[in-house]
Amino acid sequence: MAVETTDLLRDLQANYSRAAVSRIKYLTRRASEEEVVEFVNGLIVKSAEAKYNNSWEELERFLEEWETVMIGRVAGGMKFPESSGVPWASLTKPIDQCRIALVTTGGIYTDGQDAFEPADDVSYREIKKGTPQSAIHVSHRGYDISGPQEDVNCVLPLHRFDEFEQEGVIGSLAETAYSFMGLIRDATILKDSSEEVAKKLKANDIDAVFLTAT
Repeated sequence: MAVETTDLLRDLQANYSRAAVSRIKYLTRRASEEEVVEFVNGLIVKSAEAKYNNSWEELERFLEEWETVMIGRVAGGMKFPESSGVPWASLTKPIDQCRIALVTTGGIYTDGQDAFEPADDVSYREIKKGTPQSAIHVSHRGYDISGPQEDVNCVLPLHRFDEFEQEGVIGSLAETAYSFMGLIRDATILKDSSEEVAKKLKANDIDAVFLTAT
């Protein structure tokens, strides 16, 4: 492999905030050396064509095709966790009378809060109702974070649920949402922090939780 190609791939890997290369790390884990060269060469060509034609559709399609192949290889080696005895609580009132809280594993944090660690960070952040997009940040290496960086509602629908409250779709939105960082290899280490959040939800008379996983 040419040194220039290796350097370019390394630069792409390091930039997790860019939508197009957010899962480029899978190439070095699952692709052959020839496939990496093929991808980088194709990326250069498609990028040049996109700039020349002022159309990014073919570039996006190229990236999506490679992403699909690589994610498929990663998923092929995974096993679904076994679970039993999962508790289930049914709603006892109509949704338009319910107090709803938001919880996400999207790595959302706000001005004045620390960013999450890259992996196995069991802490959480409290996100206040009405927090503007300009004060919201994302720290997560497991998915494309460009979406919530532009509009947090695609991961944590903070403003949409505020609208639901105003429109009477839900009874009310809790004053605090809770954000975790979901890149955790052993979910059992979340026991203490998840139980802490559950107690806070119960203390605030929450009827239901809208959970978004990443």
